[in-house]
Amino acid sequence: MQAASAAMVACALALFAVAAVAQTAPPIKPGLWAYEIGGDSPADDARRAKAMQKMASLPPEARAKIEAMMKQRGVSMNGGGLRICQTKQSLESGKWAADKRQDCKIDFSQRNASAWKWRTTCPDAQSDGVATFTSGNAYSVDMTTTVTKAGAPTRTMTTHVKANWISADCGDLKPIQH
Repeated sequence: MQAASAAMVACALALFAVAAVAQTAPPIKPGLWAYEIGGDSPADDARRAKAMQKMASLPPEARAKIEAMMKQRGVSMNGGGLRICQTKQSLESGKWAADKRQDCKIDFSQRNASAWKWRTTCPDAQSDGVATFTSGNAYSVDMTTTVTKAGAPTRTMTTHVKANWISADCGDLKPIQH
């Protein structure tokens, strides 16, 4: 049960690593956002699908408990994707960046209204990514992450995220929490 929820939360958190130490708000609208997550690897896509299937097959009480926990953190599942509530305050303060690991360093090579490019270095992983902002209503993230163990690469994953603004009103979904 917790493995499935951990996998879904990890996917959601990966979406926001781009701005973990950002001092400027991303050029997107506050409100309710829909995220579709995919990758280049059939194995990674299969793992994501398995996590979704595992979540769907949980007893209703267990699934409701996990969904409530995620909702309290500002994330809800919607079919194969996620919905996240971003407020003006969360965007301006960098709280849209859910991955706030203290042991990671992020270096931006570009940050403008159309794209942010960065490299994140952590003790157990390194990633290179780019967020492309097509408008205030849509952006995409392409990120390649290499996981390491004892300093040696163990696995490389490519993640593609498509984000689309749904509404200024998040309904009963709370803003993204850390």
